[in-house]
Amino acid sequence: MDFGNFDYETGLNVSAGAQSRKGTFMELKTSLYSGPTPKLRVIIGYNF
Repeated sequence: MDFGNFDYETGLNVSAGAQSRKGTFMELKTSLYSGPTPKLRVIIGYNF
């Protein structure tokens, strides 16, 4: 076995969220220590 072409990048995924009793929710997702720039995603929605 040859592992000469084996490349990897370390990262840390962080998720947080909250939901109200009326059904609205918000979720945050980000990847830290990954690639040239980390991405932040904000999701807002409604459960019915």
